[in-house]
Amino acid sequence: MDNESTSSNPATLTVTSGQSPALTIVKSASPTTYATIGQTITYIYNVTNSGNVNIKGPINIIDSLINGPISIPNTDLSPGQSITGTANYTITQADINSGSVTISVYAKILMIV
Repeated sequence: MDNESTSSNPATLTVTSGQSPALTIVKSASPTTYATIGQTITYIYNVTNSGNVNIKGPINIIDSLINGPISIPNTDLSPGQSITGTANYTITQADINSGSVTISVYAKILMIV
């Protein structure tokens, strides 16, 4: 028998990752009660990358009560990493009359890295 070699054709296999981009937002207020028109409430937003992929900034916070941009660092977030931002709200007569201020908030990204 001769010393001949033989080879198979190349085999390719791709295994895909289960990418799960996700953000979690927690909002708090200081002070937590109000009593006068013109009183300022400072809202603190803590945004965490709760997914398993890097998130590319900027991260936008959309708040139903705050008009205009919310101050938050323009940064990328690795999984588990958090950033904090703030915004101020001034109490109105309507807020006094209603007895409370209810706000809906969410964080939004444009892309994952």
